[in-house]
Amino acid sequence: MVLENLRPHGDLQMLCIRGHGGPSCPTWLGDELAVDALQSLSLYCVSWGVFPSLGKAWDLRQLRLEHIDKPKEFTIEKSFCMLIKLELIGLGSFDNWVYPAEQESSVSGDLLPPDAHMFPLLQVLIIRECPELLGLPFLEHIVSPDWFPKLQELEVCDCPEFLPVIPISWMESLCFVKMKCIKMLKELAYSKSSNGAELEIIGEGDLHSIDQVLVFDKETSLGKLKLERCPPLELKHLLMLTSLKTFIVRKSNGLVGPLGGQGDVEWQLPVEIITMWELNGNSGKELTDLIPHLPNLSKLDIRFCKNIKHLVVGVDLRHTTSAESEMNEDEIRAA
Repeated sequence: MVLENLRPHGDLQMLCIRGHGGPSCPTWLGDELAVDALQSLSLYCVSWGVFPSLGKAWDLRQLRLEHIDKPKEFTIEKSFCMLIKLELIGLGSFDNWVYPAEQESSVSGDLLPPDAHMFPLLQVLIIRECPELLGLPFLEHIVSPDWFPKLQELEVCDCPEFLPVIPISWMESLCFVKMKCIKMLKELAYSKSSNGAELEIIGEGDLHSIDQVLVFDKETSLGKLKLERCPPLELKHLLMLTSLKTFIVRKSNGLVGPLGGQGDVEWQLPVEIITMWELNGNSGKELTDLIPHLPNLSKLDIRFCKNIKHLVVGVDLRHTTSAESEMNEDEIRAA
């Protein structure tokens, strides 16, 4: 009742409510929105069973919901067309995204109406500690130019049921992606700077193919790729890594799988550095088959790879300045 009577003036731009134990939000924040100039809203540890729809908050720029157990759904309002930053943290029951009724059929179908859009100005999306959430609400249409056209930063952490199957073309439109402790992944980190693009993936035991978490739908601009506890890359993945200079694989089954299947098609990668540590699957054959496709390779660092006993480096030695091995009784031969 106290919060209900604290009716602010209509020009209020920033509002933060912490620890309110009432059954519902105040009416002046709900259907009878009285703060229509609101630009920033933060709700912490409120126990409301009825939440504001925010469908009339047309000037809202930042929204943060934190440590709130009851809401199971998050409604993507039309009024979010001005939203720049969205943070959903510690929402214990949140498991479903709800779309405006007029977009429901379009999102679930194959075609989008010409004016469909999703968060057209959003730059930062942060989701943490949402144990029931299964994924992003727009995955089948995420490559649409009207879906998150301004997004720069995506963070998803400590959401154990969250499945991050995202197209690499969409990921490369962002500047920063961080995912930790989600389904099949301990970590996925992508960053882009003036020095180039870099991707690191640390898998979990139930990750059996990179396709389970990343869709290679185009040639990538990745200059550095680091894989740990991941399955070997397939040839279809390698053919998309047309800008790769540094390739690092650790504590995995192997660097690459069999390279057959392209017939007489010639292909090369600009890789200059390969580091392989603690691989327990690949033999020297896979690497021997790969190296002829890497004419710029200048450093090959192999350590603690117990199954690699014999390796033929069949490249021009003028381009091979360093080959390092700490494998006991193993052989590296250059020819």
